[in-house]
Amino acid sequence: METLESIRVPRALMVTPRDLVRHSVLHVFGDASEAAYGAVAYLMTESLDRAKEVRFCLTPARQEQKHI
Repeated sequence: METLESIRVPRALMVTPRDLVRHSVLHVFGDASEAAYGAVAYLMTESLDRAKEVRFCLTPARQEQKHI
């Protein structure tokens, strides 16, 4: 349990102040089959000092399957 107390989960998408950001890129990945689908999005931010950070943005919530 002591190890769990040391884990921090950041909530903000961008921790670096906007005026110190060199550039940012949104990466979105997805895949699907007839049985299932999945997708995820991450935001990669590079600061002026070239430090990079990657933040988890979203993954789709459960959705009803559509039959075509």
